[in-house]
Amino acid sequence: MPGDLAARQMIYFFRRAGDTRTCETRFAPKGLGYELVVTEGRRSHVEVFKDPQAMADRQSELRYDWLVRGWRDATPPDEIEDDE
Repeated sequence: MPGDLAARQMIYFFRRAGDTRTCETRFAPKGLGYELVVTEGRRSHVEVFKDPQAMADRQSELRYDWLVRGWRDATPPDEIEDDE
């Protein structure tokens, strides 16, 4: 079901000096494995995995690399909670 598929996607946002990077995990469209969609500025590429652990390891590798290079986790503006 599309709703189930959407619920299993994960997107991480990173920001540095006004630039944004994202890392999105999702099921492959035809149901054969997994995809890691990496967007850096206006460029995106898709890495395909058959094994979910391999995808999770790659995602962790990217996130760690970005964090040590000064990128910071960022919450999308529409998900920021207002404390008032």
